[in-house]
Order: sequence, then C-alpha cells, then structure tokens
Amino acid sequence: MKMGFTPVKAIGLALGIVFLMIPIFWSAPAGMSASAWHTTGIALLLAIWWGTQAIPIHATALIPIVLFPIFDILPLKESALPYIDPIIFLLMGGFIMSIGISKWNLHRRLSLNILNLMGASPAAILVGFMTATAFISMWMSNSAATIMMIPIVISLINQVAKEGKESQNFILCLLLGIAYSASMGGMGTIIGSPPNAFVVSYLAKEHEVYITFIEWMMFGVPAAIVMTFLAWWVLAKWVYPFDSTCIHVSTTVIEDELKEMGRLSVPEKRTAFIFLLVIMAWLTRDLIQKNFGLTWITDSIIAMVGATLMLVIPSGQCQNKYSPLINFKNIISIPWNILILVGGGLSLSTGIQKSGLATWLGYNLPSFSGFEIVLGIVCLVAFIVFLTELTSNTATMATLAPILGAFAITNGIDLHLIFIAAIMSVSCAFMLPIATPPNAIIFSSKRITIPQMAHAGFRLNLMAIIVVTVLSYSIVPLVFGE
Repeated sequence: MKMGFTPVKAIGLALGIVFLMIPIFWSAPAGMSASAWHTTGIALLLAIWWGTQAIPIHATALIPIVLFPIFDILPLKESALPYIDPIIFLLMGGFIMSIGISKWNLHRRLSLNILNLMGASPAAILVGFMTATAFISMWMSNSAATIMMIPIVISLINQVAKEGKESQNFILCLLLGIAYSASMGGMGTIIGSPPNAFVVSYLAKEHEVYITFIEWMMFGVPAAIVMTFLAWWVLAKWVYPFDSTCIHVSTTVIEDELKEMGRLSVPEKRTAFIFLLVIMAWLTRDLIQKNFGLTWITDSIIAMVGATLMLVIPSGQCQNKYSPLINFKNIISIPWNILILVGGGLSLSTGIQKSGLATWLGYNLPSFSGFEIVLGIVCLVAFIVFLTELTSNTATMATLAPILGAFAITNGIDLHLIFIAAIMSVSCAFMLPIATPPNAIIFSSKRITIPQMAHAGFRLNLMAIIVVTVLSYSIVPLVFGE
C-alpha cells in the first residue's frame, strides 16, 4: 500500500477545501436553507478527504466537531454527542473482549480445532480455513482473524510441492480464501465490522428503526454463510480449480500446534465463560426485557459488562493468579481510530438531518417504482462494491447513509432493504490489496500478486452483486416481515 503524500491526496486536499468554500461564496439552490447548504460543503469535504485519504481518515472524522459550530449548523454539544453514542460502547466492549480472547489464544485454539475436524484432503482443508476465519471474524476484527491464520496456512503451504498448476492453484485458494472469508464473516454480527454498528446506530437515531443483535444475526449469519460458500466456489471451482488427488498435504502441523497448546488453561476457561455469557445475553436480550421488565438492558450495556469482567476477574494464571484477564496496557491497542471514525460518521448524519439537508434531498431526489427500484438496488450494490475497492468501508457508509435514507423515504423503499443491501456490499471488496486489511495482509506475505488477486476478486465482485441483491430481497421479508 502506498504511503506518504501522493498526488491523489494533494488533489483531494485541495478539492475538499474548494467544495467547503463554495457555499460561502455562492448562494444555496432553490428551497435549501443556508444551514443545509453549508452542511453540503462539509459533507463533500469529508467525502473527498475520506475517499482520497488526504489526511488520516480518523482526523477527517473529527472535522464535524469543529465546523458544525463554526457554521452554526449544530452547537458543540450536539456535534460532539455522537462520538459517545451507545453504539461506540458496543464496539468498544467488543474490542476489549476480543483483546482478551486474543491474549489467551482462545481464537487460535478454536480455529485449530475447526481445521482438525475438517479432515486432511485439500478441499476439506480449504473449507476448514475459510469456515474458521469467517467464524472468528464475526466476533473479532477481520485483521486479527487474518493475522492469526497466516502462520498456520504458511506452515501448511511449506509442505505443498511448489511446482505444478494444481499445487499453485491450491495455495492461491488458501491465501485468498482466508482474506475473503475474513471480510464476509464480519457480516454476521453487529460487532463483526464497524460499518454494521454505524448502520444500526444511524437507523435508530435518524429513522427510529431498531435492529437488535439477534435480528442482525438472523440475516447476517445466513448472508455470511452464503457469501463464504460463494467465495469457495469461485476460487476452487472457477478461477483457481485444483484436483485434490494431485496434492499431498499433511495436517500434522495442525495436530502439533494443538498438542503444543495443551489442555484449556484457567485464563482460557474464564475468558470463554465471559464471552459465552455475553453472547447468550445478546441473543436473549428481548426475552429478558419482556419477561423481567429490564428495559434498561441494551446490547451496549451487555458489551460493557463483558469488558468490565475481563478487566477485573483474576486470570488464575500460575505465575500471577490475581492479575486480571486483561489490563490497561492491553486495551491501549484498541482501534481508537475506528471508534472516532464511526462517531464522525454519526455526527455528519446528525448534521445532515438537523440542518434540513436530508429533507431537501428527499424532495429533490428522483422517484422510482416497480422494476426501476430493483434495478436501482442492483446499481447501488455494484457502485458500493467497486467504490470500496478504493475507500474505507466505514467512511463509505458514513457518507452514503443520509443519501440512502432520503432515497428510501422518497421512493417508499423499506429502510431495512436498502441498508442491508448496502451493508453487505461494503464487505465485498475483493480485487485489490488496498481494498481491505485482510487483502493487504495476504498480499504482504509476498506469495500472491496483484493480478492474481484481481483475477479472482473481479469475478467474485460480479457474483457478489447478484447474490447480495437476491439475499436482500429474500432475507428482509423473512426477518423483518416487510
């Protein structure tokens, strides 16, 4: 990935400032208030700077706190409030718990056991790696899931003969399979990917549409399973097919690593207990609220309870029994930049809503009906899939969410439908190393080239456009009864 101040960043920096200045020197379009006009300039500034990464994306995300009060769009308190939205604490709690799981190698043990169960044939090994990676990335960052799998897959690859098309294709399938399934697994839960949490908060704040953790899983898990299977089929049966009988792989490396880990340690047991307790609470939250009247229990509170338990319960480790499972030094590694980015996106959405820009867009966006809406969803999915090859998926959702909300209301489209299609699309960037952290991590192994990744990724992108559209139209009525 290119670093430094590139010409693209320089152009983006200048262009963003130009768009910010336009509302200062030109009058607003007909029917648009001055506040909405200035919000348009700020929104375009953020969109361009996020898209070109003219400055770090989390730095761009702090701009609403500064500019909204200056242009009298929102007072400081209102522009800053989204940065401590409950969804931020849901993500923070998830990040803290994932640090505990990572610290005690619980995720590694789970992955190795899944791989061990799958068998020794190359086809089964590929399924095992993709299944394990997708499942882990439902609960941890896709980067952590990929980084964890890399040493295991490299050890396995070193046993495979490097000559011959069959072996080469198998190696490519393993590497790309891990990257792609890490992105797809994030669809499964609200904490699986930051854009998921952003959408849940945006819909609740701006449209009073609420999605619970279990409701998300009801469409997210099937979507992750279908998309992971699609990636397996595209890789192993279409782009890089291989004959399992021609490849000899020993899974002793997996068995050896499991033996080296030994039995479950006390810290692992305590970490697993806390995380399972949190998952059960997320899944049964509605029942608890209805049957016990505990309406104050939310997904964010459950996450923070889990995080607190991780920080206070002794690890029971032989060397230091009374030290907590994780400490402050551990949580420094939380991706604070992601939390700021989500907060910035929510602040931007609040400004767009409160300034009247969302209402203006609703009145002025074109109307569609019937087949035009279906075609519009397909075009939206395609646009997002290829846009996120070059831009941050969280920044993309933060930029598009107010527009999508206005478009849906104008055309009478169910908000669930359009946002589920969009949120699945942002997890479907497969062509380039810069598209997602898993792609970049796999590319950094120096065992795959950009043309090889693009060759598979382009085909998977095209298939994803069709499958995401079909899944959106089939899952929404089943889960939300629309």
